[in-house]
Amino acid sequence: MSRKNRVRPFLRLQNLETRETPANVTTSQMGTILTVTGTSEADVLTMRNLGTGVEFTAGGTTTIDTLATKSFSNVTSVRFIMKEGNDQLTLDTSAAFSLIGALSVDLGDGDNTLTLAAGTNAVTLGSLAVVAGDGNDTISLGAAGGTTTINGALAVSAGNGGLNLNVTGATVFGEIGVAATTGVDNIGLNTVIAKKNIALSLGAGSAAVDSQVNIANATVTGNVTVTGLDGSEQIVLTGANSINGVTGLTVNGGRGDIDFSAAGTLSLPAGGVTVTGTLGTTTVNLSGGAAIKKNLTFSNKIIDATFSSATAITAGAAIFTGLDDTQLDFTGAGAVSVAGLTMSALSTVGTAELTTATGSNVTVNGRLTATSTKNLTATLNDSLAVTGDVALSSLRGKATLTHTADTLALSGLVAIKGGAGAEVDLQSTAGANITKSLTLTGGVGDVILNQTAGAVSVGGALMVSASGNATLSTAAAFTVTGDTTLSSLLKAATFTRMAGVVSLNGALTVRGGVGASIIVSAPDNLTVSKNLTLAGGVGTADFNQTAGAITVNGVIAVTAADDVSLESADNLTVGMNVSLASTLGAATLNSTAGILDLNGLLALKGAEAVSATFASSAGTDIAKNLSLSSTFSSANLVHSAGTFKVGGVLTATAKTSSDITFSSGLAAEVVGSLTQIAGDQGASIDLSGAGSLKVGGTLTQTAAGDATLTLDQGGTKQFVSDVLITSTTGLAGLNVAAGGSTFSGNVSVRGYETNIALGATATGSIAKNLTVIGGVGADSLNWGANFSVLGNTMLSLGAGVATLQLGAVGGVAAQTNNLTVTTGAAADSVLFDNFKVLGITTINTGDGADTVNAENVTVFTGAFNLDTGNGDDILQFGQNGGDSLVAPSLSFVGKATIKASGGNDQLFLGVSGAGFSKVNFGALGSTINAGIGFNAYDLTHAGLLGTLVDVSTWITI
Repeated sequence: MSRKNRVRPFLRLQNLETRETPANVTTSQMGTILTVTGTSEADVLTMRNLGTGVEFTAGGTTTIDTLATKSFSNVTSVRFIMKEGNDQLTLDTSAAFSLIGALSVDLGDGDNTLTLAAGTNAVTLGSLAVVAGDGNDTISLGAAGGTTTINGALAVSAGNGGLNLNVTGATVFGEIGVAATTGVDNIGLNTVIAKKNIALSLGAGSAAVDSQVNIANATVTGNVTVTGLDGSEQIVLTGANSINGVTGLTVNGGRGDIDFSAAGTLSLPAGGVTVTGTLGTTTVNLSGGAAIKKNLTFSNKIIDATFSSATAITAGAAIFTGLDDTQLDFTGAGAVSVAGLTMSALSTVGTAELTTATGSNVTVNGRLTATSTKNLTATLNDSLAVTGDVALSSLRGKATLTHTADTLALSGLVAIKGGAGAEVDLQSTAGANITKSLTLTGGVGDVILNQTAGAVSVGGALMVSASGNATLSTAAAFTVTGDTTLSSLLKAATFTRMAGVVSLNGALTVRGGVGASIIVSAPDNLTVSKNLTLAGGVGTADFNQTAGAITVNGVIAVTAADDVSLESADNLTVGMNVSLASTLGAATLNSTAGILDLNGLLALKGAEAVSATFASSAGTDIAKNLSLSSTFSSANLVHSAGTFKVGGVLTATAKTSSDITFSSGLAAEVVGSLTQIAGDQGASIDLSGAGSLKVGGTLTQTAAGDATLTLDQGGTKQFVSDVLITSTTGLAGLNVAAGGSTFSGNVSVRGYETNIALGATATGSIAKNLTVIGGVGADSLNWGANFSVLGNTMLSLGAGVATLQLGAVGGVAAQTNNLTVTTGAAADSVLFDNFKVLGITTINTGDGADTVNAENVTVFTGAFNLDTGNGDDILQFGQNGGDSLVAPSLSFVGKATIKASGGNDQLFLGVSGAGFSKVNFGALGSTINAGIGFNAYDLTHAGLLGTLVDVSTWITI
């Protein structure tokens, strides 16, 4: 009989026929096939076996062939045509029932009941086919404790209305098929053994739970398929269920919601689980153990899946596809193992969420992929292990991974990408192990990697990049095998180490569009095996080490458009070069504590002020060159504590001023040359507080303003090569008034004006020549008693006043070889006091009222040539007294040629009387020429040894 499939009609009133006679069910038998035809009334029949036949007992007002009971023999198949009415067809439970052929039941329209159970007695059917028309139908097959066997197929088809089907304790050798149309359907398969496939079609409905399928303790040799349509479906698996087909369990919920739950144990040794919807919500709860060979696949508009079984769940890949929302919760799942895990929510409002919590233990033996359009979160409050790659991606929202408890073991590549930002927060004390690379990409938002507890290991490269802020913060042991890169395109990039040993076995790059910083504040070590690059873009770049030793085996490069800085307050060891460069701002290095050990060069370059301060008592060692360069401002260096060594050259170049200060009191050395250039203003090198100092190459100091070299305190100073001091518009100064200083090369001082102080309280020497060239300003020279120039001394001074004192009382080393002095037209003063010239002396004081003095034990060994030029000059030789006749105060050993030239000059030669100072001219031909003018010679008080000097041109008084 064909199945009726029509929509339930509207309710309407109709006239009822008069029930004056019983409903008489009729029968017909053709061979072994018995046909039972019902009426349009509520027929009631009970059926039982009768040997090889069957017997029917009518109930209520029903009769069968006008009888209450009727028996049939030699029956193998029974066919029921029940027509309309609320019919009841039941097996007699007092005895077993067996029908080797087919049992076919057409219940017709109405609220019908079919009960095919004989209690604990066996029921055997060749096959069973049930067709129900419109109405709410209840069909029961088998019973708990009984044995029901269907040797063929089981087929149930229902029309409009609800279907209640319960199959218990049945073994079905054929296909099991159930088809419903509209209404609320309830299908229960309890302790069913299905030798082939099960196909359940639930039809459409609109109730909160349109249809419910309960499968308990079922063993299915084939596949199970559940198909819904519009309504909400609930599929519940309890007890121990085994589905052995290669497809496994398939649920298609159509346009309605799906509630899928599995408790107990679920075994699919050859297939998988597929639950599919289109417009509804799929809720998944796996609270029992499961062994699933193939994939777990869930798709709908919304997916809400929970794995909460304390026993093991194993499956192929787990795939969750929710258009608007996908939530996957492993809270309490004792052991879940899947071959792969995929989550997606790709509608315009799509979000995805993955959660593990206390008691869960999740292993993904393949890739873990989660993708959403909006926010994506993975909250790991218990262990997660992934053997393949991990990819978390939010197209327009934020991607977040939070790990708070137990271990996180990721054996593949890990990529976390958010269109509006990405964040990884590692809080578990058990730590995290990422075997390969970790990549965080933040799109237009911020990207953050924050480790607050537990050791973290990244076996490959670590990359954190975004258009927003990029931040890496560590507070426990952190290891990266490959390169570590933090990059912000438009904002700042920050690396912060708060605690724990950090080992970066590749390069470290921190690059920000508007700023970059490295902050190291933990007492534990930080090691970077390759280069460290800090780039601030158009902002600043700051490297701040407040605690904890840092070792960088490659170079350190700090660059930015704005200010750049390196602050070191603990041991800093760099295997290669260190460079700080700002294109528009300042560059600053400040070492306050710990050893600064740089095995390459150190270079600071900026548009604004450039400064390097070495204030650590632990010392500084720079293996190669040290350079400071400012394009528009100053370049300054301060060494105030600890030892200091530059293995190459030291260069400070500034647009404005430059100051170099050594004041630590401990040893300092520049192995190569030292060059200081100040373009517009002054240059100062101050070694007044330094200990011993050695400069192995040329010291060159050049400035538009003052250029001064001060060596007036502390230990010995050694300059292996030349010293060149030049000021184009200011003062050029050299002060070696205290401390022992040796210059192994030439010393040259050139300036608009000059100021020289040599060896007032300690010995010093210049191995080669001393050259001083003055400009139009005033010049001064104070040559102490303990300083010698082993080469020649040449003083070429300009038009300003020159005040020169060579030698002092009490010294024995104040001397030079040849001496040349040239001054300008100002009133100059030249004083020799206990000084020796071993070679030729040539002095030209130019015009002006000049004074030339030579006192105490001053000796001019070679020729002495003096021309005071025009002006009222004073020549005073040997006026301080105190020497005997045997040892004269002043000796001109070589020929002396002295010219006073024009002007009213005065001449004083010694002091007469025994025991007073005497002047000795030791060579014939010595002359003192008075020139034109009133030139007075105080002969009365003169003290001369011998008469080898001609003073005849003077007027004696």
